[in-house]
Amino acid sequence: MNTTLSLAEPGRDGALACLALMLLMLAVPVRPLSAQDPSPGDDPAPVLSDPSWSPERGFSCRVTGKAGMIYELQVSSDSEHWATLSQFLLAESGQEVRAPMAANHERLFYRVVGPVTEESAAISLLWPGSASPGMPVRLSVRESLFEEELRARVEVDGVFADVRWLGSATEIEFVTPLRPAGDVQVQLHEPGKLPGPPAAFRILRTRHQHLIFSLNADGVALMRHGPYAGNRNLPAPPDVVRLSLDLFNDAGGYVATTSVPHPMRSRFEVFGEDEKGVGAMHHGTAPDGDAFAVQVPNIPGAFRVRVYEAAPGLDLTTAAGRAKRELLNEIVVNP
Repeated sequence: MNTTLSLAEPGRDGALACLALMLLMLAVPVRPLSAQDPSPGDDPAPVLSDPSWSPERGFSCRVTGKAGMIYELQVSSDSEHWATLSQFLLAESGQEVRAPMAANHERLFYRVVGPVTEESAAISLLWPGSASPGMPVRLSVRESLFEEELRARVEVDGVFADVRWLGSATEIEFVTPLRPAGDVQVQLHEPGKLPGPPAAFRILRTRHQHLIFSLNADGVALMRHGPYAGNRNLPAPPDVVRLSLDLFNDAGGYVATTSVPHPMRSRFEVFGEDEKGVGAMHHGTAPDGDAFAVQVPNIPGAFRVRVYEAAPGLDLTTAAGRAKRELLNEIVVNP
């Protein structure tokens, strides 16, 4: 069984650290901690009590502090480098906070920092000022703030975006998340601080979706999908074995057809050396499984993809040619 040994200890900078160590395959009961009174003063440090962990609920503990103030739950894998999980408004009588236990960590450390009163930095520039989901956007601030171990987060219309460090102390890049088109707000989140002032941004309607499939002897399966800011892929040439895909909307209406070279039936070449050590290209054995990607029109809501195998020479622009394809399987793509 999985057992959690939890304890609370004073942290730095007015924080109280809550440490959760998950002991694998060891039956050690959770040691309860008695509640403590907050330290005197206008802004007492938070007090953590009753830590616990379970596979269903993850990590949880009770936080007592100054009512009506905002506190921040942070997590670390080494107790030195901390990342923000959430911020919460503390109720008058204290409250329980929860955090999932990451499956790829044998132990994690938790702490609560606060009260949080200082705002994160203001965004000085978003370029471009509008973008479709999946497109990168550059975010700039006026002060030196960012470093390679990027801890700041970017919230776009209530969703945290994927962020990349650009090697600059004043600029980072985020990927526009999949959100409805329209005017939204972007805010910077620094650890231990409130969200920064909102900056205006416009999310444009995405034109295409990127679908990634796996292919093996059992058929075709959807691995993942998301918005795509570029153009659709061109159909595969007619002189090769192809995978042909028909798209239908949720009402069953036909939308489009596209095709790609069959990953397991196409010409497969391998670079190697002959017995004299001379490099050469030669034909190889096709893999037992592969993955392929297609870019398709952005279809609102759920839609269906029928995947066929098409022999060389079939004219897929005609109904007669499409009728000769071999159906592999049908896949539902949910939004």
